[in-house]
Amino acid sequence: MFSMLADAEISTDGPETSLATIERALAIEPESSTYHAQRGHYLAQLGRHDESDDSFVQALTLNSMNSYALSAHVEAILRDPRTTRRRHKAARLALADSRAQALLHHYPNAAISHLMDSKVRLAHDDYVASDAAARRALAIEPNNPIGHQLVGFAAEARGDTRAAGDAFVNAQKADPTSSTGIEGLRRLGKGAAAPIGFGLFLAVRFGVKAGQRASGMLAVAFIVLVVAGTVAYLVWRSKESQREAEARLSSQARDVLEQDRKYS
Repeated sequence: MFSMLADAEISTDGPETSLATIERALAIEPESSTYHAQRGHYLAQLGRHDESDDSFVQALTLNSMNSYALSAHVEAILRDPRTTRRRHKAARLALADSRAQALLHHYPNAAISHLMDSKVRLAHDDYVASDAAARRALAIEPNNPIGHQLVGFAAEARGDTRAAGDAFVNAQKADPTSSTGIEGLRRLGKGAAAPIGFGLFLAVRFGVKAGQRASGMLAVAFIVLVVAGTVAYLVWRSKESQREAEARLSSQARDVLEQDRKYS
């Protein structure tokens, strides 16, 4: 019951409260692999990654086939692979990879195994492999929202806006309570952001240099004209980029995006 309470508290009171509760469960049943894994999950959310690692190692020492411990450790590493013990990020990602491979070995027909594999491939920037793993998960659980999200992330990274948009729509349909799908769609709909800050810097620098050749009000007017013209161009380019991005989305994705803008 303490374990169930800790899971409930994570969304109401936060990981610190959940950690205290799972410690009570461990005091009653210290040899529970799952409780040690829960402890590792809460510690990772608190940024205490070294202690989190120790808890996951303990969990997998007690039960090397614990699917929750394996998948939660992958998530913890990918959330923030940096720890005070870490010498190389690659070593941490290799550990996450080994946990994902253990899942695939022990549970080849479980969607979670392929989802973790997809996440690790995404962290390695192997977008084709990440997409393939996510689709294997969806073949097992067609309405898995995380599977659709991962297909969307991989497609977005490859520059396939249309496929990414449809995947994010499917993710939002599969889990309307999550904002990941709609956030991905919003991001795609914005297109490439115009570098307004850098553009203004260049405009002012150019205007000042050119203005040095003039004097008084003429120089000030020239600088203002250059800056205003640059701002107008960058705003136009930003809107144009947004129109181009939306044009690459499917009609279904555009409709969802339009509804989101209307009611957000």
